[in-house]
Amino acid sequence: MVRTRFAPSPTGSLHIGGIRTALYCYALAKKQRGEFLLRIEDTDLQRYQKGSIEEIIEMLEAYHISPDRIPSTAQIAQRAERSFYGEDWLLHAEELKAVQDRNFNDIYLQTLRVPLYQKYALSLLEKGFAYLCFCSKERLVELRQSQQAAGSKPGYDGRCRRIGFDQAMIRVEKGEPCVVRLDVDAYKKWKDTEIITHDDRLMGRVVFPLTEVDSQVLIKSNGLPTYHLAVVVDDYLMQITHPMRAVEWISSTPKQVMIYQMLDWEVPRYTHLTLILDPTGGKLSKRKGSVAAKDFLAQGYLPEATLNYLMLLGWSSEDDREIFSLKEFVKEFSLETLNKSNAVFDRTKLEWLNGFYIRERLSDKQYNQYFYDFMLGETQELPGAQQKVKEVALLLRDRLKIFSEVPELTDFFFAEEVSVDRDKLIEQTGDAVKTREMLAISLACLEKLSVWKVGSIEPELRKVGSEKEWKNREFFMTIRIAVSGQTATPPLFDTLAVLGREKTLGRLDKALQTLTVD
Repeated sequence: MVRTRFAPSPTGSLHIGGIRTALYCYALAKKQRGEFLLRIEDTDLQRYQKGSIEEIIEMLEAYHISPDRIPSTAQIAQRAERSFYGEDWLLHAEELKAVQDRNFNDIYLQTLRVPLYQKYALSLLEKGFAYLCFCSKERLVELRQSQQAAGSKPGYDGRCRRIGFDQAMIRVEKGEPCVVRLDVDAYKKWKDTEIITHDDRLMGRVVFPLTEVDSQVLIKSNGLPTYHLAVVVDDYLMQITHPMRAVEWISSTPKQVMIYQMLDWEVPRYTHLTLILDPTGGKLSKRKGSVAAKDFLAQGYLPEATLNYLMLLGWSSEDDREIFSLKEFVKEFSLETLNKSNAVFDRTKLEWLNGFYIRERLSDKQYNQYFYDFMLGETQELPGAQQKVKEVALLLRDRLKIFSEVPELTDFFFAEEVSVDRDKLIEQTGDAVKTREMLAISLACLEKLSVWKVGSIEPELRKVGSEKEWKNREFFMTIRIAVSGQTATPPLFDTLAVLGREKTLGRLDKALQTLTVD
């Protein structure tokens, strides 16, 4: 059975790129009627942020890609009370060797799976594929600095590799802190090789010189695993058949291939997904604007539209279609149709797609609810304004790109007064006298109307403009600015009809009063 996993770290808000990774994992599993798992890689205790796990689950649900298996509420609560062997874990070897893998089958938080990693780290130590390192942080800093000064690649120099295991354990029993390191030299000798190759499902055959592979720390001095050991143990025991991750992790592949082989486990074929780039260059990151999955929803991007856009950032259909529901995407998706080139995150394209979904994919009820929610924001409900809101919402549906535009586009409909820039008003004709005349005649014309609707307003104003030989653009823009304070609104005559007789006439009169004959 195909099994995929999404394995984020709870160190902050979920990145929108994480949603893309999760989407591809979800699609592959669902197409093959397999399982999609969520595993939380939370062993970096210093960077952990409270609430991040819950937010990750919430975002996957909000974007309609809920995993089949997730950490339970009880597991998340238990995390704060986790119990595992810490700095003295090596003194509990017999208990760790007796740990049963099956007891952790339904646990998807790494901090609750620590005994597993310690158990397999012991196995690597006993096989001679790992060793204990007692080097202090200060020595490691000095080593790195000297290597950089010499122009050589930073990496551990293997000093502690010469310490025998029995001698090392004597130091452990005395309470000396240590880490477990991967023994790359032992692997070279075992396999009689200087390279590792891997057949990546997207990137193809990748060759890694072992001279470039560092003696990676596998277990830290506090007893917790690093990514490299934990991901191998978890993917194997969780029977992940198609691990996917961003291409920036490809350099960790040789270390993980080595660990698989050292533990006598079958190595899975990785799929390294291309990067999502910022249009200004570099990876899409929060330093250049909001990239949190929750922020896109808060800005008024529909989850379905955003998901559709993310589908296209690394994948393309055989017929170059761009509009896909999640169900359609699952049916079409395959690893063979993934792109090898990095994608650029184009917000203009996303806004276009979001506008399409607003117009074409939302029911009237859904649209009105989104509109109302974004219009009000944190404010109180507008008394007796529901019908007016529906009328305004209808006017804006064809021009909305994202729902966060709603407050700015609708404020003038509900405000008691609007601020009109005198210079902007005159700018339309370039003549204060002419502008004043336009406003005065428009006001007089509209005051005579007995029926206030588009069918009455439009012909009267067009008739006046024609008789005075005013350019439509100048005439109608002048009225638009006078009643809204803006140069961009829904169609003018519809706007006046929804705005209402009292407000329209009042604002035309106020704008007229701001002008004096120069």
